Amino acid sequence: MSDDMNPPVTGNDRPAPPPPPPPPPPPAKVLYGRGTLLAIGAVVLIYAGITLLKQLNPDRRQDRTAAVPAQVPAPEPAPAAPAPVELPWTTPEAVVFDGISAYSSVGPGPGNDALLDGRHPVTVSFWLKRGQFRGDALFIKGADPQMCLAHFDAAKPQQLHFYFKRGGDAASIRVYADGFTEVGEWVHLCVAYDGSGKAGGVSIYKNGAPQQVVTINDGLDGPVENPGPVILGAYRAGEKLEWFFSGKLAEFHVLDRLLSAEDVPILAKFTPSEN
Repeated sequence: MSDDMNPPVTGNDRPAPPPPPPPPPPPAKVLYGRGTLLAIGAVVLIYAGITLLKQLNPDRRQDRTAAVPAQVPAPEPAPAAPAPVELPWTTPEAVVFDGISAYSSVGPGPGNDALLDGRHPVTVSFWLKRGQFRGDALFIKGADPQMCLAHFDAAKPQQLHFYFKRGGDAASIRVYADGFTEVGEWVHLCVAYDGSGKAGGVSIYKNGAPQQVVTINDGLDGPVENPGPVILGAYRAGEKLEWFFSGKLAEFHVLDRLLSAEDVPILAKFTPSEN
């Protein structure tokens, strides 16, 4: 092959050299160091947490107050026993009744003559010791047919009958309680009446315990006109006395109020002295 086939390369025919690579970009300007960024992140997290707590609990002061345990009130002291009451009528000592002709009278106190007329709250309380198991009278205010009466039934001496009678049997309150079988021992009897004019207003207690009360009649239609003293140990019809009580009666009280079931046992706590 001749030189004509490969002509010589001149300077103008040489390829141009490749362009130089572009210069590297300048490094980014660092505004904050790593520690600064961590601190900023912590602050952001704390602020976000505080904001969340405020949303969940807008009134933290109120919650702190509510979190304080409630003050438990101190228990109330036990109620004291009822104060002594000035009794309108009373006979504190034991009185002996022979069951033949003996009786006793207890006069009314000032302004208390109407206490046993069936229209006022009243409580009658006394001790009794039966000498015989029979139908004896315990007390009467007035005289049949205008009376307040308590007696043991002649046919069933274990039954205590109590009633307000105003003229006839139909115009009366009459109730009884059973189970009075004790002879020769002290028994406390209490009859409490609420003044309602109804048989349901009568409560009977034996030795401080309430007894079942059975109604015989419930037709009282007005006040019982029975002025005068209370007769103990006998039944009275006009001027005639009968059903004389055999045994002893003591501490006969008539109170111008209705005693509750909590008060009655206080009266029945101590048996009377026989001296």
